[in-house]
Formats: sequence, structure tokens, C-alpha cells
Amino acid sequence: MVDNSQEPKEHDISLCGHSKFPADGVVLGELERINQLMAYGRIEQKIDALLDAFEYGQAGLEIIIHSLHDSSREVREAAYFLLQESTELSAKEVLQEYIPYEFFKCLHAWNGETVMSLCFSISSDWKTLVSVDNGKCNLWDLRTGHLIRTLDIDLPNDDVDDVTDYVNIAFISDTQTLLISSEGIVSVCLIRGEKIHTLEGSAPVAFSTDAKVIVSGGADNTIIVWDLQTGEKLCILEGHSSRIVDIAISPDGQTIVSSSDVSSYFANDTTIKVWGV
Repeated sequence: MVDNSQEPKEHDISLCGHSKFPADGVVLGELERINQLMAYGRIEQKIDALLDAFEYGQAGLEIIIHSLHDSSREVREAAYFLLQESTELSAKEVLQEYIPYEFFKCLHAWNGETVMSLCFSISSDWKTLVSVDNGKCNLWDLRTGHLIRTLDIDLPNDDVDDVTDYVNIAFISDTQTLLISSEGIVSVCLIRGEKIHTLEGSAPVAFSTDAKVIVSGGADNTIIVWDLQTGEKLCILEGHSSRIVDIAISPDGQTIVSSSDVSSYFANDTTIKVWGV
């Protein structure tokens, strides 16, 4: 009988490479290697280790989650983007609580044709940005930065000393409709370019969440409430003695808040008023 007592057994480690670690041993060994690199490795080694950890299920995910608090910004950023790729519930829960502003970078930049600041608004689905610059009303794709179209709307140009004092833009909640107010006119337009209503009002403007009511206020010290669907003037609210510079309406349309100019040649109102029943 041949004596096989010196032959490698199933769970022996062979220096010649003829036998392998059992599966659990491989995982534990790899996770220990990853933990050692996360503790003592260089930044690039840590990032490579995180990529490896992503392949080891929940145990690897815990290492990545812990790395969100690493002393290196590069490691924290790598951990954050790896967690975004994960479909695990624990990763999604961590991301909901994590604040990633340190990883923000400029995605697009639009340069105004004049020295004045751009007046802009963003659709609620965060797909479209509308800007006013040098008398033009432009629609931009927020993801690509490309110009979608220029709307055919009469707006003040760079001859006006401060265009942003005369123009106010807001997206209606349906993301397809714009309110554009300038020089005593409020235009209600579709982003395709069609004008729905032209109302006699002024900046600033606001609208109720249900998109039924518009409120506008401006240099004549009054607030006008409009029916968005018909363009009908519902009422005029009087009470300020200076130009209205800001206005808001509650989601249910039951409360309006307005503020007046801090200085005027004729009056010095400087109040915030709350309107309701």
C-alpha cells in the first residue's frame, strides 16, 4: 500500500500553488488586505482597495461606507461614487444622509454678453434653465449646457441700467410654462415659444403650486392677483407706500407675502406684509 500521508490535504496551504485557500479564507484574506491598505496605504492604494472592496458584498460595502470619513478628500470622493453605483439598501440609506457638496464642480458656465448679472430660473424637474441677457430670453439644457431655443419675447436690452430690476422669470410647476415680467408686462409663455397671456403687471411675480393663481407687484406699490388659466385680473391689493421688490404665495394660494423697497424719493415703506383671510 502506498503511503500518502505526506500528500497535501484538502485544507492544507501548498507553497507550490497546487492547492487553494477555501473560499471563505480567500474572502477573509482579501478583506484583511483591504483593511490594511485603508489603514496604512497611500491615497492611490486606498482607492484601488475600495474598488476591490466593491466586489465583496456587504462586508466590502461596510469598508466603503467607513471610508466616507477618511482623512483624504480623494478617498472620500471615490467611496461616495462607489456607493452611488451600489443597489444595496444600506448604501442608499447612507447616501440620503451624506452631504456631498465638497465634491461639487462647475458643470457648465454661461457668459453674459453684457456686464450685468444674468436673471435666471430653473424648471422643477431640473432639466431646463431659462436666462435673460441683453434683451434675449434663452432656454438651456441644464445637463448638456446646450442652447435649446431663444424665445421671441420683448425684453429690455443693455441700454437699461439694471435689467435685473425690470425682469423677473419663473417656471410654473408643470415645467412647460414660464412667467416673464418686465416693464409693466407679465407674459405667460410655453417653453416652446407660444405666448398664452400678456398681462398688465410688473416684477416680481410668483404663482401658487397648483398653478391656478399668479401674483405680481411692482413700482405702482400694488399687488395684482391673476387667474393663470384665463388671464383675468382677480383683484388688486393696496397697502404698500413704496415699490414692491419681492413677493411670494403659499402652495395652497391662501396667503401672500410682499416686501417693499428700502428707499424711495416719495416714501420709505420698508415693510413686509402678510395677506390672507
